[in-house]
Amino acid sequence: MTSRIAMRTPWWFWAVAIAGLVWNCGGPFDWVMTKTHNASYLAAMTPAQRTWMAGYPVWMEAAWAVGVWGALLGSILLLARSRLAVAVFAASLGGLAVSTLYQYGSGTMPTDMKTPGGLAFLAAIWVIAVALLWFAARMRARDLALRRFCVGRCGTIDTRREPAPDQHARIYRLGARQRA
Repeated sequence: MTSRIAMRTPWWFWAVAIAGLVWNCGGPFDWVMTKTHNASYLAAMTPAQRTWMAGYPVWMEAAWAVGVWGALLGSILLLARSRLAVAVFAASLGGLAVSTLYQYGSGTMPTDMKTPGGLAFLAAIWVIAVALLWFAARMRARDLALRRFCVGRCGTIDTRREPAPDQHARIYRLGARQRA
């Protein structure tokens, strides 16, 4: 006998997913404004900062793009309740790691960018990125909210009760065929 149980996604899942999406819109906005050389956006930077950012190596540009666009895509996939959100958030975290290592490890970053406020903002980026990856992984592990994309009735699952006695023989025969 098959019964249908409606699965409702908890309100707190939606709150975290929407907050993550709003937060992760900031990175792509910064990337687009920087790459399009938006004068009003770049006016807040010193000439040394603009020159340093314009001199990024190609691999750094790629890491930055993977970090910010991956975070946005991960948030969208989280809202869509896709299991792929975990892998995309992990890739985004990799992009963040590479860009952070370049910025603080290369020794070429202008000193006026190494402020306590800048370090606090970087710490917030890391905390939120790791928290969103952890959250997506927990939701996938608990199978609470993240499901594979499916066609049809994604809002319901089937649960099987104890099969009727005549079904036991059929289940046994199916299992024997699979072992052979």
